[in-house]
Amino acid sequence: AVTIGDINKDGKINAEDALMALQHSVQLISLDETQQRAADVDKNGKIDAADALRMLQYSVGLIQEFPN
Repeated sequence: AVTIGDINKDGKINAEDALMALQHSVQLISLDETQQRAADVDKNGKIDAADALRMLQYSVGLIQEFPN
């Protein structure tokens, strides 16, 4: 099972997950297939800064869910 936004699978969506998304987007790290599904929170087929921003917004309570 994939928890959208929880890239590192620690049960939380936080800055660590956002950092991993950013690092993947600039090819500093590679995410496995499950992590990539978790990272693409806006479901547009790519992992980028917009996904990281949404993870950060979620982690501090600015948004309550990710877009469908």
